[in-house]
Amino acid sequence: MQQKSKIIGLDQHFNYRGENQSRIETLSDAIFALAITLLVLSSSVPETFEQLWASMSDIIPFGLSTTLIIVI
Repeated sequence: MQQKSKIIGLDQHFNYRGENQSRIETLSDAIFALAITLLVLSSSVPETFEQLWASMSDIIPFGLSTTLIIVI
């Protein structure tokens, strides 16, 4: 397996994550995972078609917020 710093085309002055993560990086990853889990668990199970339709309209904002958390 080749180290990331040895791969051709990557910036030599940038410190890449993934080889050796610090404790604060691991903690922040866990906090983001917990935030996404709480977003999923905060929704209730719909009992009528109207509630189902309303919960389906929440999928797009949830997807966008999850994507933003992953990008950040």
